[in-house]
Amino acid sequence: MESKKSVNVRYSSRPIKVAFIVPLVDDNISQWILDGIFHESYSRWGGTRSLIIPFCNKDFICDGYLDWLELYDPDFVYSFVDLTPQQTDVIHKKSLPISMIRHEVHGEAERWRQFIPSWPHGFTPIRSISTIKSPYANYHNWSNESQPNLYIAQHFENDESRLLPDNFGIFQGGKGPNFECSTDFNTVCYCEIDLPPYHDVGKERCHSLAEIISRLACKQAKALSKLSSINVSTINHPNEHEWDSSFNLFVGDTISDRLNFWNGRLLSERTESHHFSNMCISKSHIEDEAFLNSLGEFINRHNFRGNGSGSYSLRLRSMSLLKEECESIAQRLRD
Repeated sequence: MESKKSVNVRYSSRPIKVAFIVPLVDDNISQWILDGIFHESYSRWGGTRSLIIPFCNKDFICDGYLDWLELYDPDFVYSFVDLTPQQTDVIHKKSLPISMIRHEVHGEAERWRQFIPSWPHGFTPIRSISTIKSPYANYHNWSNESQPNLYIAQHFENDESRLLPDNFGIFQGGKGPNFECSTDFNTVCYCEIDLPPYHDVGKERCHSLAEIISRLACKQAKALSKLSSINVSTINHPNEHEWDSSFNLFVGDTISDRLNFWNGRLLSERTESHHFSNMCISKSHIEDEAFLNSLGEFINRHNFRGNGSGSYSLRLRSMSLLKEECESIAQRLRD
């Protein structure tokens, strides 16, 4: 019998979902792996929602992360470690990815760029720069009629100075230069003070991390990381009230610090109204008084997280510092 009822079909595009498996070992290779993952993820639409899974040779992947992998349901599982057939089978049963990819390094591992994820032939992810004209690319509750499309960039190698590439993204994607300018945006580049003038590093140069953070605080510059997270609410992650109710500041530069900073953001970012909810800095940054002042300004202007109608909250976290060290840093931030 033929039905006369009409059927409404709705569809929408979504970014790819990628789970990376990385070795939980504090060595230079593991640091370079995170450099490569962060670099690629910020340049890809939806890349900030990528899950990074720690792998331990002894324990494989802990049950909590296997459960998270199952909930995340990735399209691709991209591994930087060798997996046994039994381990591969577990991952397949948990997530049924379209494809599992093993990263290959040709020759000796000598630089972080050898660990930038490489996608299969014929597959090209959408670049995050494609969202630059979205209204969500603008700062929320902007007080002026217009705001400059000035994005931060960096001339230093990522593993030389990680603060900007770890937190805000500095790569637009593609094979062109990192500092290309167009009618849509310009860049302010963190670079060496003695960099020759003939080097093309964008519209403006800046030689101080404190100044870069201050410009982000005052909404005089933007971060490419925001472009990667626009319209990605269809990618679900667990939500934790403890993470969602505070701005989370990680202090430390170990593998665990950087990995938990990244994944912690997945537990707390549910709105596109605000640009920043987590940040990761090195302990050495705290010793720089100018940077510390800029950091305080940044947090005061971008932290809108708290419990109900109470005051806004910041939660300081570290996987590498003692509790006493964290309490000392927290007091300096309060001051």
